[in-house]
Amino acid sequence: MIYRRRHLGELCRLVAGLLRTGFKAMEPRGQPSFILYVQTFGDLVTFNPHFHALLADGVFLPSGTFRVLPPLPEAELCEALRHKVFDFLCAERVLDAVLPVACASGVTPDFRFTIASAPRPPTPKVASASPAT
Repeated sequence: MIYRRRHLGELCRLVAGLLRTGFKAMEPRGQPSFILYVQTFGDLVTFNPHFHALLADGVFLPSGTFRVLPPLPEAELCEALRHKVFDFLCAERVLDAVLPVACASGVTPDFRFTIASAPRPPTPKVASASPAT
């Protein structure tokens, strides 16, 4: 994968799509706001691409109002990401189709998906944006 960095962009788009889907499930009219970036380090043997995300804790409604939402369900998000990433990498022939089955059974514990989140501070339930004059 180190020589296929173009795949990192597609993987980032997969993460963005899952975040949009998760927020839309909670508020169909809302527009989520987030920043994603890919960080890589290591070499051919220890290559470790991963994503960082800064997410708003809600969505913007068409009226301009920000609506705070409950946290995204991390376990479901993580599992959906696992499937999407494996499907993509197998379709691109980066991974052998046997690897996702092995990972699901715990054979390869170094290929994992985790989501780390910071504690949420108390926030007001509704904030309204007013146009600048």
